[in-house]
Amino acid sequence: FMLYSMRTAVVAWMGLLVLSGCSTRKDGFVNRAYHQTTTQYNVLFNGNEALTQGIEAQTETHQPNFWTLLPVDPFPLPDIYETDAPPNPNYSRAETKAVAAVQKHSMLIGGAQRNKKIDEAYMLLGKARFYNGRYLQAIEAFNYIIDQLRDSNSIYAAQLWRAKALLQLKQEERAANELNNLINNGALSVEETAQAYAAYANALLVMNSPQEATTPLQKALQLEKDKHLVARYAYVLGQLYDQLGHSDSATVAYQRVIDFNRKIPRTYWIHATLNQLNAGLLSETATKTAYDKLTKNEENKNFLDKIHYSHAVFHMGLGDTLTTESLLNKSLRTGTQDNYLKAMAYETLADMHFDRALFLDSGAYLDSTMSVTDA
Repeated sequence: FMLYSMRTAVVAWMGLLVLSGCSTRKDGFVNRAYHQTTTQYNVLFNGNEALTQGIEAQTETHQPNFWTLLPVDPFPLPDIYETDAPPNPNYSRAETKAVAAVQKHSMLIGGAQRNKKIDEAYMLLGKARFYNGRYLQAIEAFNYIIDQLRDSNSIYAAQLWRAKALLQLKQEERAANELNNLINNGALSVEETAQAYAAYANALLVMNSPQEATTPLQKALQLEKDKHLVARYAYVLGQLYDQLGHSDSATVAYQRVIDFNRKIPRTYWIHATLNQLNAGLLSETATKTAYDKLTKNEENKNFLDKIHYSHAVFHMGLGDTLTTESLLNKSLRTGTQDNYLKAMAYETLADMHFDRALFLDSGAYLDSTMSVTDA
C-alpha cells in the first residue's frame, strides 16, 4: 500500500510539473526546459527527418545530364515562375512541424524569446519553404531570425540561406555580394562555409563568369565532407576548365572524381573518365587501349551507350569516319534511354551522311533527332 501511494504521489507530482511547464507566458526554469525539450526532441526532430528524406529522395531519383555543364546543386530546384509544380510532401510536412513548434512552444516574453530552440524552428521553416520553391516566404523566415533573434546562433546560417533564396529569385548580384561578405566574415562553420562557396560559385555561373567561379568551387570541394558533393563539385570544375581550354587542370579535377572509384555513383566515375580520355593528353594508342578496357569491363555494361558515343567522338577527332559511324550505331543499339545522347548521335550521323551527299539518309537521321528532342 505504501509503495502504491508513493508511485501515485510521484505520478501526480510529475503531472503537476508538466502542467506548470506548459505555459508559454511564464519565464521559469521548468517552463523553458519543457518547451525547449519538446521543441527539440518531438517537433523539430520529426520535421528535420522529413526535410532530410525529401532531399535524399530527390538526390537519388534525379538523373543529371552529364553532357552539358552540370548544375552545382545536386537536383534542380523549383523555378520561381513555374507555379504549377505540386509541393513535395516531405517538405510540406517539415514546414507543418516547424509552424507547430513556433505556435505551441514560442516563449516571447518581454520582447525576448526564452525558448532557445525557436531559431531552429524558423531555420527549418525557411528551408522547407526554400525546397518547395516558396522563396519569398523562405526569406521571411530567415529574416525573422536575423531581425528578431539577434542573440541566436543561427543568424549567419540564416543569412547564408537567405542569399541562396535570393539567387533563386534571380537576384544574382545581391546574392553574390551577400555570400562573399559572409565568407569573408569568417563566422560560418566549416560545413556552412563549403555551402557558401558552392552557392557563390553558382551565382557567378548564373552571371556568366565561369573563370571567376572556379576559385570558390575549388574552395567548396576542399571544405565539403560529403563525398557525393565533392565528386559533383570536382566534375563541374573539370567541365569549367574544359570550357576555358585548361586541359591539364580539367584532367586533375576529373581525377579527383575518378579516385573515389566505387564510393560514388558509377555514372560520375564513367563521365569523368570519358572526359579525361578525350582531353587529348594521352597518346592515340593509350587512349584506344583505355577505351577497350572500359568496354570490356563488366562493371560498365550499363554505360556502354556513353562509352561508345565518347569513343566515337575521339575517332571523329582523328578523322576516322568509318569507325566513328560504327561506334555511334553501337551506342544507339544498346537501347539507351539517354535522349540527349541519342540526339547528339543522330545529328552527327545526319551531318556525316549529308557530307557524303546521302541526303535521304541524312534527312531520316534529322527526323530521328527531332523525335528524341521533342520527347
